[in-house]
Amino acid sequence: MANYTFTGNAGQNLGLGISGLSTSPSGGNISVKVLAPDNSTVLVDCGAIYASNGGGSCNIPALPSSGTYSLRITPNSGATANFSATLSSDVTGTLAYGVTKAFTTTRVGQNGRYSFAATAGQDISLLIFGGSFTANNGLVTIIRPDGSTQVSTYFDTSTKVLSMRNLAATGIYTVFVDPAVTSTGSVNLRTIADAGNALTIDGGVLGVSLAQNQGNDYIFTGVAGQRLGLGLSGLTSASSGGGVAVSIIEPDGSAVLTDCGSYAITSGGGSCALTVLPVSGNYIVRLTPSSGISATAQLLLSSYLNSMLTVNADPVSHASMRVGQGGYYRFSAKQGQRYTLKWANTSFMGTIALYQPDGSLYQQNVIDASTNASGSLVVPSASMNGLYSVVITPLGLETGSVQVGITAPVDVSMTTSADEYVYGQPVIVNVVVSGKTPTGTVVISEVASQDSSGNAVLSSATLVSGRQTFRLALPSGSHTLKAEYEGDVRNEGGGFSTATVQVGVTDTSLLSSANPVALTKDVTYQVKIRGASPSGSVSFYDNDSLIGTAVVSGGAASITTNYASVGSHSIVAKYSGDANNLTSTSNTLIETVAVIGVVDTTYEYDAAGRLIHVKSGSSNGQ
Repeated sequence: MANYTFTGNAGQNLGLGISGLSTSPSGGNISVKVLAPDNSTVLVDCGAIYASNGGGSCNIPALPSSGTYSLRITPNSGATANFSATLSSDVTGTLAYGVTKAFTTTRVGQNGRYSFAATAGQDISLLIFGGSFTANNGLVTIIRPDGSTQVSTYFDTSTKVLSMRNLAATGIYTVFVDPAVTSTGSVNLRTIADAGNALTIDGGVLGVSLAQNQGNDYIFTGVAGQRLGLGLSGLTSASSGGGVAVSIIEPDGSAVLTDCGSYAITSGGGSCALTVLPVSGNYIVRLTPSSGISATAQLLLSSYLNSMLTVNADPVSHASMRVGQGGYYRFSAKQGQRYTLKWANTSFMGTIALYQPDGSLYQQNVIDASTNASGSLVVPSASMNGLYSVVITPLGLETGSVQVGITAPVDVSMTTSADEYVYGQPVIVNVVVSGKTPTGTVVISEVASQDSSGNAVLSSATLVSGRQTFRLALPSGSHTLKAEYEGDVRNEGGGFSTATVQVGVTDTSLLSSANPVALTKDVTYQVKIRGASPSGSVSFYDNDSLIGTAVVSGGAASITTNYASVGSHSIVAKYSGDANNLTSTSNTLIETVAVIGVVDTTYEYDAAGRLIHVKSGSSNGQ
């Protein structure tokens, strides 16, 4: 244990620093206590300070009296320690609103203590910025006039904001800067009376005055997801050159949300589209004049105008006389559909941009009153389903209006009279086009066939009252048909619909002349095929084993066979198809072979070849 003494005065604020701490054996610690002049009362127990941290610091309460105080330092059991001890008065000062005060120390354990006057009900923010301390290497605490804590935060190299709303008491508040462990460095402090430095979204203009070589910060409260535009107008300076740099700082001060760039004095100002706010909280608008100049200007913060756009409806009018205010408009899109973004009657210069649902930029155009007052942007085929965004951003100090709308090909509905057709039957296609009394032409094509677009044109006709019917003669096979509307003066073309049909379908039915059939007796399996004069052959299978093949004649085929043992057999007939008829497979017939009497069966068919009656009779057999 070691004792050290120092002489202090009543009311003095001190900080103790222990640096270069090492112990033997290594990894130990020391305990530190500060004793009052009576050498028995513990003024503060600093606790354990560890060699693994290289030392530490301890805040000594305001000395209760003048006299000689003692430091009692005790290594942990069985250890020895080497260290340096530093005792420092707090760095003190007064914070004037809007003026930066730098706290700097090279002494381990030294604190900062700064005061400012405030009035009950006042809104005040403390900016903590420009620090050289590493992550969470210090604590800033604001102490009320009664000595209780108002608010605190850790600080490092990033910018932090402590907001105090509707202060409860009038008096002198203290900002206490407490570096952690053995850290030293500097950090800037600035108090802001928010009544003069508060920006209100969609509120009035805020006049700003920047002293020579002195920037300023302005605070606004934003909500996550907000889209905002900042206008800087009336920018003037006694100097002819230079400008003012503008940046937006996030609530935690860890990053610049938007770097708006520098606005030349000669430009009079400009506008800045803020990045969509990532979190809710207090954001900072930081204005920094060029070296050696002072400036005045007006700030205006605005929400983006927004609404939903309805496809093929009347356009929306975007109109604003607030510098920096943009527009955010959305519409619902369907993957694969064609859309056209149109603008007209533009009275200002700016940009119009289209973003896809995933947030990626599809295309951007400059718009202005003289050379691009009206125009369009075409999306030939939407890459995904979801909400597309149209963002209008004014340039410079421009304000005004523009009309914006979204058009898409009108809906086309196509139906067929059936999904399957026998070869030779006409495929009847009915097409209905929506829109504003659509006329014009509808083209029927087969997808992925011969023409340059990959489609084979089959037929086309002009709409009558928005409708048209087509009768198509198609070869056997599967056909994917596409009906596409070409449009007219009132309705955008490009809309289409598809349908798939099968032509040349057949139906194969299987019958047995005897079921059950007597052992060793002949049984005939007969097939009837419904189709367009089917030819070809039919193969007969017993439990997937071929038992015979027959040529189709008159839409029918048959084979005769017998069985040498009793049991059940699964009989299936498979039609081979021909040039006009597709293949088909019959129903499965379960044939039973048994020891029974002879069964005589007579079949009767109508003129179309359909079975209408079966007559059976029995005679004695073995």
